Amino acid sequence: MVLNGRFSAAASVLPADGSIDVQLLNDAYINANPGTVEWLHALAPVSTHPFVAANSAMMEGALVIRIGKGIPDSRLLHIAVVNDSRNADVVSTPRLLVVIEPHAECAIVEEHLTLGDGASLTSSVTQIVAGENSKPTCVKIVDQNMSATHLGHTSAIVHANASLKCVTLCLGGRLTRNELEIKLVEKSAAAYLYGLSVLSDGEFADNHTLVDHVAPHCHSEEEYKGLYDGRSTGVFNGKIMVRPDAQKTTAYQSNRSVLLSDTAQVNTKPQLEIFADDVKCSHGATCGQIDEEAVFYLQSRGISRADARALIVYAFAADIVEHVPHAPLRALIDRRIADKLGAHPFDLELMSA
Repeated sequence: MVLNGRFSAAASVLPADGSIDVQLLNDAYINANPGTVEWLHALAPVSTHPFVAANSAMMEGALVIRIGKGIPDSRLLHIAVVNDSRNADVVSTPRLLVVIEPHAECAIVEEHLTLGDGASLTSSVTQIVAGENSKPTCVKIVDQNMSATHLGHTSAIVHANASLKCVTLCLGGRLTRNELEIKLVEKSAAAYLYGLSVLSDGEFADNHTLVDHVAPHCHSEEEYKGLYDGRSTGVFNGKIMVRPDAQKTTAYQSNRSVLLSDTAQVNTKPQLEIFADDVKCSHGATCGQIDEEAVFYLQSRGISRADARALIVYAFAADIVEHVPHAPLRALIDRRIADKLGAHPFDLELMSA
């Protein structure tokens, strides 16, 4: 657990087999591992990322997490990042450097939560190195209250034949901004990005993504969805960059949004910048409302209008949630989404059947 920006060893449980190593990122660690500085600068240079610069200036207790081979498929590394504002307002600057060794497979969940009603500001930075032939799945969940502001930056370097999957879920918070930047730096690297925002009231979620194809024969897929109710606002700005040497690139991007009220709004900007001539790339965005004919069909089968709307909306979100590893975690996320949509447990079981 990371509490108010600092690692809490007392509230954390680590495996005894050494497959996961957690250490503080301090001068002693950097002196013993000089390559760490190169990773930090390459993943997110402070000169071009103001949120990273703010985090670097104020961070306390940054962590290095190294993940080796041999982790069972059933194991999930859960990193709870908690702001406790019950007694005072909180500003936290958590920092994680996650190094996945070559040929390792793992699932990592980074969950941001708040306790209390005091003002809470999180400026977080997560940096990921996916080694050759590794297959990491990284899930980020932001589920905070209306007193919380979250400014998050995640960057990753993906090496040869590695496949990185990132799932980003925005389920609550007054203001949430997620920046996700992935560089495919060696041949046959792949990245899969999935995102879902489920907002209500006056919540605001801003997702910025960049997939940078540096090497040839790389592949990326990106699908972001949003459900916006009340006076909520969603933003999606997704960019695919194909460098001159990145021939034989395949890259696909999609953003789809549903407005559940007349006062909700969404701003979307998909982008492609291609500097190579032998590529297959596409992008697109759609925005609409619930299909009233589908609602009427469900009502004709004895389902109330409110439940019918909730079921249709949940079905829209379900294909993003299914990319989350481990059934118990998916069930928790399903219930949280159902709560925001006003669905009942019976409806949820019906949709999952």
